[in-house]
Amino acid sequence: VLQYAVEQGYIADNPAKRVKVPRQPREVGDKPENLWDRDQLAAFFTYIVPGKEPQKYALFRILAFGGLRRGEVLALTWADISFTDSSIRVNKTLTQGMKGKQIVQAPKTRKSRRTVAMDGKTMAALKTWRVKQLHTYMAMGINANKSGQLVFATRKNTHMFLYQPSKWLRAIEENDEKQDETL
Repeated sequence: VLQYAVEQGYIADNPAKRVKVPRQPREVGDKPENLWDRDQLAAFFTYIVPGKEPQKYALFRILAFGGLRRGEVLALTWADISFTDSSIRVNKTLTQGMKGKQIVQAPKTRKSRRTVAMDGKTMAALKTWRVKQLHTYMAMGINANKSGQLVFATRKNTHMFLYQPSKWLRAIEENDEKQDETL
């Protein structure tokens, strides 16, 4: 607004340009890594029963072994999954738009568009989830065998909320804490 006022001749200069923005002080020392080692990851997957929770199991395997972001995973369609090449094509992401509405958009950078090779166990988990999804949705009268079908969807066959993986993770952590208390 102030720059527009300068351009229109209402004021001589933009006083906001003289403001010096203070810099955030950098933290001293090394930042602890926010990663699990192999044993911690293996322990985590013992809390998810693949036969009972195939969707959750497949989602967390893609996050852990594919390195995809939460929004990228939740935007996946079955057309993005190649069982012959054991890969996942990342070409979109689910994000928060105006007024909190979730939208699907292109990834932020060109490098974010990629094809990620996946391990056999994750691809097997995806196949199991695909069969279960088809049966579950068919029982509810939803055709899940169409192009553009979401890999991870709600019961109404819409995008999951972005916080759903965090919610599942919190439930697993709380279950672990309860088991520790009983020991």
